[in-house]
Amino acid sequence: MKPSARALGLDLQNEWVWRGKQHLSLRPKAFAVLRYLAEHPGRLVTKAEIMHAVWPDTVVGDEALTACIREIRKELGDKARGSHYIETVHRRGYRFIGAIRGQESGVRDWVDTPSIAVLPFTNLSGDPEQEYFSDGLTEVLTSDLSQLSGLFVIARHSAFTYKGKAVQVQKVGRELGVRYVLEGSVLKSGDRVRITAQLVDATTGYYLWTERYDRPLKDIFALQDEIVQKIVTTLKLQLTLWEQGILVRKSTDNLEAYDYYLRGLEYHFRFTQEAFAQARHMYEKAIELDPKYAAAYASLGWTYVAAWAYQWSQDPRTLERAFELAQRAVALDDSLPIAHSLLGRVHLSKKRHEQAIAEAERAIALDPNYAEGYANLARILAFAADVRTHSFRGE
Repeated sequence: MKPSARALGLDLQNEWVWRGKQHLSLRPKAFAVLRYLAEHPGRLVTKAEIMHAVWPDTVVGDEALTACIREIRKELGDKARGSHYIETVHRRGYRFIGAIRGQESGVRDWVDTPSIAVLPFTNLSGDPEQEYFSDGLTEVLTSDLSQLSGLFVIARHSAFTYKGKAVQVQKVGRELGVRYVLEGSVLKSGDRVRITAQLVDATTGYYLWTERYDRPLKDIFALQDEIVQKIVTTLKLQLTLWEQGILVRKSTDNLEAYDYYLRGLEYHFRFTQEAFAQARHMYEKAIELDPKYAAAYASLGWTYVAAWAYQWSQDPRTLERAFELAQRAVALDDSLPIAHSLLGRVHLSKKRHEQAIAEAERAIALDPNYAEGYANLARILAFAADVRTHSFRGE
């Protein structure tokens, strides 16, 4: 198939950009901005995130980034409206929507990272009270897949906009900018669970594989691993040794604790004061059943951070409790992204900006698809930059 005339080639070593046979000239910072955007195709990249990546040791204003975007568009013959390469998301950042390919000999081939969205699994029990379980399974699969560096995974919140809707996979692929879609259903009855999972190529609508699992409920952890492993094998992902460990690491072996944790997540994502109180109770029950359940400690900590941030509680002990839970979660599992993100958020509230940035960056390093982690880092960088600016001015 003949490549698109609009597809770009990037020579990362020489910092060259090719379009067709035309060599485009970009200054180093402009190339760095284009490269960063192209490395995160289809995803909204905030201004703060780009500036942190391109100007890591310098505090710069929006005008520096704007100048780079303007230079890139000029060289590409692109426009802010009706863009073929870089889409502007008003007041938030940019999204790379172009195509990347290798060009002439000596130019590095750019292989697109496989991309996937995990759509909310359908609850087939007929009981709305079981909704937490199908939603929780979706959350766990999304989280496990997102920690694989060779895979671009759409965040839970974006995928859940399709919950309860009849969708066309090809349309979902276009709207979310992904090549693959994982969909399925869950039927939990007594001590057994039946899960149907299907991996679909969103560009063609063809099923790559479909599988039905009928297992005892106690095998749910192994079943989740099977699904993730099947995706890894089908997409021919190359995993690091650490990533291979993700697929065998268990947060808990206690099925009842896991069930309470999933119930907690269901309340958590309602984002109301009353729902957070319910989520806190569920997480506490999970911890009571398994005192080494790191994810439960971290999620519980976030309920305290929310109470402090939304001023539902002005008791300083609320923030201290969040700090204790974050430390406990990290001590139990230092590779848990949500725990480091929580610790970074608490450091921010305590005005420990350097520690906050370090923890937030650690969370993203552990999970390169952690959307909430990027948002957390952006928030921390914004506050830290504001403090530094005021200090520089003597304010």
